[in-house]
Amino acid sequence: MPGKKGNTNALKHGFYSKRFTQEQNQALDSTRLDAMDEIACLRTHANRVNAWLLERDPSEFNEAYFAAVNTLININIAIGTLLRTQALVTGKSANVEKSIEEAVLSMKERWILA
Repeated sequence: MPGKKGNTNALKHGFYSKRFTQEQNQALDSTRLDAMDEIACLRTHANRVNAWLLERDPSEFNEAYFAAVNTLININIAIGTLLRTQALVTGKSANVEKSIEEAVLSMKERWILA
């Protein structure tokens, strides 16, 4: 039985699809359907938050700015957790620390470090 007309439940990125630009959705279409897919989503969000931070003037360091920095910290924690989980699920847990380090270093250039 087909879904009702206009039903978008089967969209690949579901909840996320309305939050990403068309270009970001196209980039996500090439991702795998595992923890790496979620990591790609998190990195996309991190890039958007970081772009917003880079647009701010230092005189605008306010509650919203620090909330965005906190968001980047939480994204980093989530990426680390997902990488660790992916390594355990795939039997590659011997390289968990290296994988987490690589993920952090790959994002380092995009983050504002205080």
